[in-house]
Amino acid sequence: MNPATNPSSSAAPTQPRLRADLLAEAIEDGGQRFIDVLDPQSGHGFRFYEAEYALACGMDGQRDVAGLVRWAEDELGLKTTATELSSVIATLGGPASEEKLKDVT
Repeated sequence: MNPATNPSSSAAPTQPRLRADLLAEAIEDGGQRFIDVLDPQSGHGFRFYEAEYALACGMDGQRDVAGLVRWAEDELGLKTTATELSSVIATLGGPASEEKLKDVT
């Protein structure tokens, strides 16, 4: 995932972007649907809920966090805040990231 403008910063990037080279697969586990995302370069992966992955797909490098909050509500019907979204982006690797997709367990 490539929400990253500054890989060395722990702050959320201003215009996060999902890396285009990540591999995604829809799966079902325990009766719930998830999206497993794999970084083919590092082999690291992350499991998203479907709504989280849909939100991540909105990270196109053009929208800032406030724009993503508006887009999530308008397009996905998801209500979130800039603080919550920034926290998610930071959790995914701060720059979750152009450089790497960290395991988050």
